[in-house]
Amino acid sequence: MALSKQITLTSNFGDDVVFSNAYIKINNLMGDKTQMRIDVAIYKRQGEQVVDRKNYLFTPNLDGKNFIAQAYDYVKTQSEFIGSVDC
Repeated sequence: MALSKQITLTSNFGDDVVFSNAYIKINNLMGDKTQMRIDVAIYKRQGEQVVDRKNYLFTPNLDGKNFIAQAYDYVKTQSEFIGSVDC
């Protein structure tokens, strides 16, 4: 499971860099029933280098989908990933 979306990042020189088909993948998910940490990697494209990383915290629903699916649903609600699609 992963996501895809056009992502614009700002370089160290202040220039915007657009990745038209960025590949967004949860690389690590850890925690317990009260809180989970999501480590997200943004790749230039699938199989290419990591261009950015993000971390989020969320509270899982014990009666809901599996924790990985819940984590991807949560990531899709974050402003930089709104409009991303499953791939």
